Amino acid sequence: MRRSMGIGDWVIIVFALFALTGVLAAAYTRPMGPLVVRVESEGGVFLYPLDEDRTLEVEGPLGPEKVIIRNGAVWIEEAPCPDKLCIAMGRISSPGQWIACLPNRIFVMVEGRKGSSPVDGTTF
Repeated sequence: MRRSMGIGDWVIIVFALFALTGVLAAAYTRPMGPLVVRVESEGGVFLYPLDEDRTLEVEGPLGPEKVIIRNGAVWIEEAPCPDKLCIAMGRISSPGQWIACLPNRIFVMVEGRKGSSPVDGTTF
């Protein structure tokens, strides 16, 4: 026996489509926010705007480390650690990217939201 769709079925389908549209709109249209550089060391946690050029001397147990913020990117230019992997990590500019100098206990990360965040199905 085959049953046709009634008015209640159509109401549920329309409601589900509106709910899905609302969830997707909330996920993909996040407000743009300023990007900041988070620098963590034994001296504390410091936040700097990514859009303001500056040179930082961050003190670690092995000595000072030179962190550069320029043209919307941040990188470590000089480090007293023996392997210099933190320098080799290069420039970062997107939220969630980070640089770590483990021997000198310094961590640099870009935080904030960009207008087009890479939200995908695995996020939910």
